[in-house]
Amino acid sequence: MFLTPERIIIVRGSVIVIGTVKDSDSVFRITVDGVFRGYIQILDGEYQMMAGCVMSIYKFNTIVEAMKMGINQWNKL
Repeated sequence: MFLTPERIIIVRGSVIVIGTVKDSDSVFRITVDGVFRGYIQILDGEYQMMAGCVMSIYKFNTIVEAMKMGINQWNKL
């Protein structure tokens, strides 16, 4: 079994889990209240929702701000 680091933040009562994707340091898996919502990718320093990502722009912006403040500095398990 492979475990990937993840971080949990609370936004307006929603539990958001940001997890790294195995073998990628620029793609992050997002779940909100236990439901998979898609992936965020960092390309050339820009944060983008990948195709099929389903979340409000407010939550996306909040996640990006959290990631910029260091939530993307993952601890090794």
